[in-house]
Amino acid sequence: MVVVYRNPRTGEFLLQHNCLHPDGGYSDYGPPAPISEKQLREEFSELVFDSLAMCGKRTFGEVEYHEPEGFETQHDAVYIVMLENGMLEISAGRKTRGGYEAPVVATVSEDEARTRMTELIDAAFKLAR
Repeated sequence: MVVVYRNPRTGEFLLQHNCLHPDGGYSDYGPPAPISEKQLREEFSELVFDSLAMCGKRTFGEVEYHEPEGFETQHDAVYIVMLENGMLEISAGRKTRGGYEAPVVATVSEDEARTRMTELIDAAFKLAR
């Protein structure tokens, strides 16, 4: 899984890499990496697919990271997951008490995701508020 965070107040985007958690699910792998608007528009698909490819190779506990206090209230979130069938699921992280819920915005093929990634992320952020 990859999480894209956006601070709507500052316009800053962050790419959060993940690893598989031993109890199932995903866990943050290190701090989120800032990405520029230019990277988001021109290189974003490659950044996401590179991170997804590494997800199963990263080791839980190898790099510790805990979000700072107030992070969730300051950022919108979009989740991107590679499903077992090779499709990508893109979900909008809606803020809830104590975190996010993530209704699915789109499930697309890898080829479609590569050509429409920016459009799909924009649509998900519109629902993430």
